[in-house]
Amino acid sequence: MTMQLDARIETFLLLMTSQWGEDEKVEVVKELDSLGVDGQDFFNRYFKVVEKYYATFQRQKVDSSGAQLLQGMDVVLLTVYLSVFIDHPDWFDTIGSLSDDEVFAAVDSVLGELADSSFGGSSGSPSESTSGSLRESSHGDGDIIASLESMGLGSDTKWQIMVLKQFPKKQLEMVAQAVRDNLSAFEKAWSKVDKELTALLEHADRIMSDPNKARIIQILHNISPKARIVPTLALPVSIMVFDDVAIYGLLSDRIAQGSAGFSREELIIGAKALSEKSKLEILMALKEGSLYSMEIAEKVGLTPATISHHMNVLLLTGFVELEKREGKAYYQLSPRGIERFLTGVGKLLL
Repeated sequence: MTMQLDARIETFLLLMTSQWGEDEKVEVVKELDSLGVDGQDFFNRYFKVVEKYYATFQRQKVDSSGAQLLQGMDVVLLTVYLSVFIDHPDWFDTIGSLSDDEVFAAVDSVLGELADSSFGGSSGSPSESTSGSLRESSHGDGDIIASLESMGLGSDTKWQIMVLKQFPKKQLEMVAQAVRDNLSAFEKAWSKVDKELTALLEHADRIMSDPNKARIIQILHNISPKARIVPTLALPVSIMVFDDVAIYGLLSDRIAQGSAGFSREELIIGAKALSEKSKLEILMALKEGSLYSMEIAEKVGLTPATISHHMNVLLLTGFVELEKREGKAYYQLSPRGIERFLTGVGKLLL
């Protein structure tokens, strides 16, 4: 078996959920329904392992300021923090020994890409100035504030991003410490579901070698032939792309089976996606050319968090694929995926 959870990234993702109760179950079923599947049925069939996993982790969880920071973090803030740690995986352990300049430069680069993408520009390189002038770099407070305003983010998210920009080492140290403190909680959660999790990882390995079943993983590999796929059970039906790393929910392929034929379930997922105004507008925008996520948000007038959800669904339908360009992941229409859907509809209904 080659696929394995990354202990630190998985612990980071587990810490995002403050609890696992009835409200969370309702939200999961609602989210699954939005993907075009029977949410309650899917939950009953596949989410027992996820419930057991989270329940064990939360019983063992060590609370701290860093853990509280991660709880309930929205997708934009998650992307910023996780981008830094994915670019510098050793920082989970070494952040305290780094210079302020080095940490400022890394965070400035990530926030600069956020600002540039919001304005439709190309990403800038990390500033080589001192820590004092980084706050007034080409990605200064004015650019960041303007970009945050244009993205329609909540006030709490905007405030937390500005705190990260002003005190990046302190914020990253809190998160890294929370992850280190909870590695043992993750290990106990893993051991509780070891049999089921091993089966899921082995299944992911098998579909990677099957061109008829590995549609989602093939999409991720389109970003880069050497893209590192990091499986996760913490976000079981999510797909997140960070340059040459892709976070892959281990239940994603259960939604999009990607078989050589065309199933009734895939018809439902695709038809539901086309019936929703926002998803159809996104597809029409992509007809004009490939776009970065922030550019899509600007064109269709939606928040980045909402766009992230819609793109996850459209990836699962096969209508959209990813390509890497200028260090970013761009979405584009997939003529082959759209043709497959139309052909499948014809075979099922004609």
